[in-house]
This record gives sequence, C-alpha cells and structure tokens, in this order.
Amino acid sequence: MLWERHYPQAACRLQPGREFPGPSPFSDTDLLLSKHWALVSYGTIFRYVPSQRLHELFRRPSFFILMDDRNQDTVTLKGIAIGIFLAGFASWWAVYGEVIIQATPLANDHSARIAFFLFFVVVVFLNSILTRLNPKWRLGRGDLVTIFVLLLTSAAIPTRGFVSMLGPAVNGAEYYGNESNRWIEEIVPFVKSRKWLVPQGENVAARYFEGLREGESTPWAAWARPVASWLAMCLAFTFFSLCIAAILRKQWVVRERIIYPLMQLPIELATSGETETPIWKTQRLWVGFLIPCLLFTYQGLAHYNPDFISKIQLVYLFPIFNYESLLRVYFSPLAFALLYFVRMDMLAGLSIFPFVLSVSKGFMKSNGMYPSVPKLGIWSYDSVEAFFGAGILLVFAARIAYFARAHIWDVLRSALGIKEADDSDEIMSYRWAVFGFLVSGAFMVAWLHMAGMAVWQACLFLFLAFTIFLALARVIAESGLPVCLPPMVGGDIMVGLVGSNQFTVSNLSGLGFTYPFHAEMRCFVLSHAANGLKMADETLKGSKRRFLIGLLLAVTASFLVAILLTIYFPYRDGGLNLHRWTYENTAKYSWIDVSSRLFRSEGPVWEGYPLMLYGALLMGGLMLCAHWIPAWPINPGALVVSFHWAGQVLWSSAVFALFTKWLILKYGGVGVFRNSRPFFYGIILGEVVTTSLWVIVDGLTGTPNNYMSL
Repeated sequence: MLWERHYPQAACRLQPGREFPGPSPFSDTDLLLSKHWALVSYGTIFRYVPSQRLHELFRRPSFFILMDDRNQDTVTLKGIAIGIFLAGFASWWAVYGEVIIQATPLANDHSARIAFFLFFVVVVFLNSILTRLNPKWRLGRGDLVTIFVLLLTSAAIPTRGFVSMLGPAVNGAEYYGNESNRWIEEIVPFVKSRKWLVPQGENVAARYFEGLREGESTPWAAWARPVASWLAMCLAFTFFSLCIAAILRKQWVVRERIIYPLMQLPIELATSGETETPIWKTQRLWVGFLIPCLLFTYQGLAHYNPDFISKIQLVYLFPIFNYESLLRVYFSPLAFALLYFVRMDMLAGLSIFPFVLSVSKGFMKSNGMYPSVPKLGIWSYDSVEAFFGAGILLVFAARIAYFARAHIWDVLRSALGIKEADDSDEIMSYRWAVFGFLVSGAFMVAWLHMAGMAVWQACLFLFLAFTIFLALARVIAESGLPVCLPPMVGGDIMVGLVGSNQFTVSNLSGLGFTYPFHAEMRCFVLSHAANGLKMADETLKGSKRRFLIGLLLAVTASFLVAILLTIYFPYRDGGLNLHRWTYENTAKYSWIDVSSRLFRSEGPVWEGYPLMLYGALLMGGLMLCAHWIPAWPINPGALVVSFHWAGQVLWSSAVFALFTKWLILKYGGVGVFRNSRPFFYGIILGEVVTTSLWVIVDGLTGTPNNYMSL
C-alpha cells in the first residue's frame, strides 16, 4: 500500500488489538489502537475513531501531514506570546550588558547573538523539560519558528539599531553646548523647541549625564511625550521595513533562491529531531562547539586574572606603504563558520575586494594620488570612499530593483486590484504591503518635517537611507556577515550632494534627530525581518498573517523596555560613568555634524560627483561581467561592504572559509560538505553560547569591559 511505503514505521504499528506505549512517529501525536476503536490525539484533543475509519484515513499519506500540521507548521498564539516576552527580556539583557557591564555586545550586529542564544536555550533545554513534564506542553515547530522570528526582528531595536543613541542624542546638544562651540546660542533653541521629541525641564539633560543628586528622582514625566513620539517613529520605521521585506520575500527566497547563511542554524534547530536524531545530539556539533568555547573561556579567564593569564591576540594589523593603510587579520570563529555556508563567488568577493581596496588606498596615499575631498560627516569616515561607495551602492540597489521588476509589477497590480497575485505565503497581503509602505513612509516624512526638515529633504533622506538598508540587507542575505557597514550614511551624502547652504539651522537640527536610527547601521529591522521571513518560508505551512501583529508587538515591547532602561540607568548612575562611547561620543556626534555644516555653509561637494560616477561604472562593469560571462568567479555585491572597517577586518575570515570550503569540495565532494555542516553549526553555537554566558558571569560578578569579539 502507498502509505506503507511512505510510512513503514506507522505501518508496523497499525495492528488492531495492539497497544503502543512508546512515542509516536508523528511528532506529538500518539495512537492507542484496539480491535474496534482507536484513541487519536491531535495535540491536546483526544477523539475515539473507529479502527476501520482510521485504516481508511491512513491510506492517504496526507493524513500524517495534516495531523502534524495542526500543531507544528503554523504561527501560533502561544509562540507569539512567548516571543513577545522573550523580546522584552532580550532587550533588558542587551541594554544591561552594553550600558552597565560594557561586555561583548549581544544585539549590536546582524548575528543577533542574543536571539540565537535564547532560541538555543528554548529548543534544547526548555522544550525538552516541557516535553518530559507533559507532552501536551511541548513547543511545536510553529511555536519555535514564531519565537525566533520575533526575537530576531526585535533584536534590532534595543542598542545600535535604534534606542542606545536616542537618549544621548536628544540631550547631547544642551549638555555639551558651550560658548566655544556656540551650540547654546545657535542650535539648542531649535532642539529644545521640539518639546514632543526632547525632554523639557531644568537639569533634565545635566542629570542624564551626571546622575541624580540626593533627594532627586528620575524625571519620568518629562520623558512621557518624547517616548511616545519616538515609539511612533520606531513603529512606522519597523512597519515600513516589514512592507519592503514582504514585497521582496518571494523574489529573493523563491525566484532567486538566496541562501541566507544566517538562517541555516535556526532552521536546523527548529526542524531537527522531528523525524531523526536532533542536531544537538550529534558528536560533530559538539566537536565544533569546543573550539570557540575553549578559546573564549580562556579569554574570559584572562580578563579575570590578567596577572597570571595573557589574552590571545585575535587581531593583527599590518601597516603597508609607510603606514598609509593597514591590512587587518582577525580570527573570528563565528564569521568563519557563517561564511562556510556562503556561495563561492561571494566568498571570493569578500576575500578580494577589501584587500584590493586597502592596498590601492595605501598606494595612492603614499604617492600623492589620493583625491582631496571635504569631510562629509563623522559616520562617513573617508569622504573619498563615501562618494565612491555611494555610486557602487546606488547601482547595486538599482540592480536589485531591476531584477525584481516583474515581481514588483505583479505586486502593484495585485494591490490595485487589476490582477490578483498569490500572496498567501506573505505576512501581509500585497495590498497591505503597498499601501502600508505609502502610509508609513508618509508618516515618517511628516515626522521628520515636524522635527525640522523640509519635505523634500525628508523624502530625499528616506530614499537614501532605505536604499542603503536595502543594499545591505541583500548583501547580508547572500553573505551572512555578522558585521557589515556601508561606506557612508544617507544624511551625509544628501548634504554633500546638494550643499549645506540649502539647509537652515532648523533643517540641520531635524537631520540631527535621525542619527539614532541611521548613523551607525550595525543592525536594522529590514535585514533581520528579511532573514526571519526566509526561516518562516522554509519551515512553516499555512497562513503567516499572525506574524505581523506579533512582530509589531515584539518591537514595541523591545523598544519600551530598552528606552525605560536607557532613561533609568543614566539618571541613577550618571551616563558618563557608564558606556563612554555612547554617552560621550555619540551624544556629541549629531551636533558636531550639525554645527560644522551650519558654520561652514557651502555648496555641493563637486569633487564627489566624479567619484560617484567612477563607483557606478565599476559596479556596472562587474555586474555585466557576472551576468554575461559564464562562471564569473566574483560576486559584485561583496564590493558594497568592503570599504568599512568591518569588511576589512572580516576579509581574512572569508579567505579561511573560501580555502576550507574549496578543499572539502575538491577532495571530499558534496557528501563530505553536507556531513561537515553540524561541525560548523557547532562553531557558531560555541561562540554565541560562550560569549553570552560570560556576559551573565560578568553581570553576576559586576566585572566590566570583558569585551571578547566584534
């Protein structure tokens, strides 16, 4: 019989009159068969079914899938509730670890260590305990995937993705303003006039950085309106990002079949063990786990006992061309293991481009050939690279839109009701996605306009900012880089292209308010959401519409927990006694850029236009080669993230991964490559789990600055 061939385990058990006390092969479904009746469990619902009827149902292979799908393959309210709770908990942990302990960042970048760690604990430990206590309490695949996607997306909010720079930025102008920098007379009046964005009151800003005096209390009332206003912006920013992710999901996941290396381990954890031995019970995983575990355990012990143990140096800097440039070699187990799952052409690009750019920069500087371009801004470290990289990034983003044009056209026609497109697998309908994109975009424009920017400036800024987000999200989806940054930020390029003389002090102050969510783009919602939707597509069946409300609630919980802590801790301890980079440097950066543009009002940076053209031509040429030349070995997308320090630090990990993967495929073949995957999963888990546990140890012992990796 057909079902006997497909389900031999079940076939041997379908004997009338037999009782089966052991676990069922159908996940949490147990069968208790008698001669005439069977007790069938659909998760938590038990029914008596005639044995004859059960045999008829068993003749259809889909019966087993349907039974399993009831509790395994759908988005569940239980998973959403747990995901929201864990999002709030992760936000507390991430903020406490960065602000108070100043330990290894757990939510600062695209690897989202805190999401991976908590998911590992839920899958391996919590779910096992629940199953032993009562099988009905077991978290199914739908629960697990829901929990991880909510955790991952909300992990972009609490630290560098949005909140950590918010308090310092809105208070920094008043606190650091003085007669010498002229902020008090020129900038602070415009900043303080935004009462709905900036807390008002005497000493509210001063106490934020210096701490409360005896008898004083945290000025929560002064922060009520600003918190509500920033939360509204955060939700609009998130919904706008989710709309883009929903529109492009099918193009990237189904049509182009992007690998999404960051999601390989979570997918394996969520699905492993249903029909075979769980991945966490394989020896190869724990062998890989031991490598970073031993390394970072040693590093942690060295931090606690510096007189007896010396730390292992993981970063090596090699000056070239009389110190005009540097070659960086960094040993990152996490980056090495993630890059192992990347396509060879992307690995080649990540290995070659940062090296070539470093050498070229050193050679040109040492020979007086490096162009002289005025400084754009603090976050655009090198103006030459900023303009050159902007041309590269804009062409790359245009390429994304061009190859998705047919799909986008289908989405637009479906949204307008002209021709329906299948959107059953999306977290929202295409109509919701398109009109949500427009409405949330209009809200952000209005918000920025009320903050001080002109409407055309707000529109241009959002276009440039989300073009950068889109290009980076695509590169992360293909490369799995745990850390990557663009060569410039949207506000800097906008001012450089049109000239600072086109901006009033009010416009520039409004632009300064954008720094919390676009200045240091180490992580952002669009990338996390795109990765999460890939995991949902691989593991879940049925409607995913519940994801939308769950994601928005998880982001809200993450934001509220993070903002309350980033208000409470500085007033309690004094911001200057906490994370110096956040409460001193980032608090000034927005307003340093504002003042430099205000007091040095100039026209467009004309030197940047040829550099942008050169970058656009280079990227265009590389894309044509990749498109028309068979077996072209280098992915041009790698060039987008090769300028910044992150790409130039991780290029050595890409070289190691490329060489390792080439050796395995050449001498072991595809079979050895597949069998080696658990080993590299173990390396990822080893670094994530060990560094996360050290943050716990640091918190319990009150030991700060145990910073282990990027």
